Amino acid sequence: FAAYAYVIRTLDDLKISKKWQVLALLYFIISPRVQNYVFLISKDTFYIAFLLCYLCHLIFVIKGDFQKKQMIWLMAIGIGMISLRNDAKYLIVVSSIITACLCKQKTIKIVSLIMACSTICFSSIYGSILTNQFQLTSPSKREMLSVPFQQTARYVRDLPEEVTEEEK
Repeated sequence: FAAYAYVIRTLDDLKISKKWQVLALLYFIISPRVQNYVFLISKDTFYIAFLLCYLCHLIFVIKGDFQKKQMIWLMAIGIGMISLRNDAKYLIVVSSIITACLCKQKTIKIVSLIMACSTICFSSIYGSILTNQFQLTSPSKREMLSVPFQQTARYVRDLPEEVTEEEK
């Protein structure tokens, strides 16, 4: 819930009208997805909290409120996001590049591109350390294709009248 409170505070700091703040608060209260997070203690819940904080800090940077503290927070939050979900690196790299394109200040452009590069480096090092430490192997193609084959087999089993002999 602290991440949601932080979002509301960020909206207030950005001088967004109270109407939009109330609508955001109502969304957090009414949305079943948000309510499910209360009962789930998983990495996705923590990832969403990190993501909300990342987006709030990114808004300040894009608006030109560049402070060294903001970028340090963005990097720390980015490390947390990558630690929880490996695909977060793509979000961070793309958002850093977009930030570099949107901002007019040269300093922010440079720092955003440095952040994109450091994210790639961190995720590579982090991934290789974990892979070596826990002796993980990359998934096989059979594992990747198992779900579509299972779905097809289930369809043939459950609805045989809709499957022609040629399709079997």
